[in-house]
Amino acid sequence: MNMWARRAGVIVLAGSLLTVSGCYGTAVSLAKCTAKEKKSLFVEQDFAAGSTLRVRNEFGPISICGGNSTQCQIEGRVYVRAPTRHEAEEIGEQVRIVAEPNDGTLMVTSDIPSLEEDRSVWVDLRIILPSQAHVDCETGFGRVKLIGIEGDIRAHTEFGAITCKKITSGNINVQTEFGGIYVACEDESPADLVADVRTEYGKIRFKAPESFDGDFDIRTELGSTGAKLGVASRDQWTHSHKTGAAGSGKGKLFLETQFGSIKLR
Repeated sequence: MNMWARRAGVIVLAGSLLTVSGCYGTAVSLAKCTAKEKKSLFVEQDFAAGSTLRVRNEFGPISICGGNSTQCQIEGRVYVRAPTRHEAEEIGEQVRIVAEPNDGTLMVTSDIPSLEEDRSVWVDLRIILPSQAHVDCETGFGRVKLIGIEGDIRAHTEFGAITCKKITSGNINVQTEFGGIYVACEDESPADLVADVRTEYGKIRFKAPESFDGDFDIRTELGSTGAKLGVASRDQWTHSHKTGAAGSGKGKLFLETQFGSIKLR
């Protein structure tokens, strides 16, 4: 690709990413500002370290924070939009946050009634649990944020950014269709970390532990890639695709976006 074509592509990309980000912000603002009923729901459930938290949210963000708690504390902020306040209140009374334990797994879902046209329910889930937890979370529309998780991580959203901070997990799988991804691993993370990080439309920023020992593969269709690891070997090293190894261990990092830049450090 020549210089002018690349510059044109970058301009188009920047405009498109701003549009996506603006659409998300607008949708969130509308969901909250036009809501005729707002309420908060609280659920607590015993949660043993090493257990799995599985979260499914239909429409709204998910925030999960690991700490020293011995319980899983769930807050659901509910925003209901309907033609009248009375109907919004009736819909809100039917919304529930369900937490069902089953053989080492706590399943958390937002239970929303069937809605007619011009009605909507947005549920903002905020969860605190022990750091030593495996997390599997998914939302149809909304951002995902994970902080201080030590167990395996799977985080998926169709529309929204994904942020993972203070992570010491050895297995990370995060994916979004529209949105950027930011992952910061602590240096206490395993050297043989395995991570699969993908977005269709957005940038990726990934901080690996200093001790990372293994292969990496970072690629984009439109954008740039950068790797600032202690690279022991390089296999492919182009503007948009880099593969190599940082040591000879079993770690594997795969980072991919269709439209956006990638930085690995």
